[in-house]
Amino acid sequence: MISKYKFYHGALLAEIVDLMERDVSIGELKEEGRLTCYILDNKVGMYALHSSSVTNRWQFQLRVKGALEIKELTARCERVFVCLICGEDGFLSIDIADLVSPDVTKAHSSGPLGISVKRQSKEQYSVSIRRISLPKKY
Repeated sequence: MISKYKFYHGALLAEIVDLMERDVSIGELKEEGRLTCYILDNKVGMYALHSSSVTNRWQFQLRVKGALEIKELTARCERVFVCLICGEDGFLSIDIADLVSPDVTKAHSSGPLGISVKRQSKEQYSVSIRRISLPKKY
């Protein structure tokens, strides 16, 4: 049986391939365990999380294991993004630099990093991390 998360990650990867105007290589960071980290063209790292919620609000948890994988991606890749898959609604990617801003880092002193995404009809996604709203819309 195919794991549900692979359908969501597959949709994200299919969208990337569709949007690229050239061939793109896609690899994984690790061979064992659940796939969460992908490397595009040996340059761009992606850490993927999904929420299967069908509302206009999605919740994500970035745990210590995920933070360690992101750290490994940043050591191997020129740029790294956290890609949030919002059910069947769509995707957004956040540059890792936005997640390690001083305000966010201070709020993430212990425990998983809670990420909240919401979107009103015909608007871009708004992102809050531990109740700190990111200034950008995605």
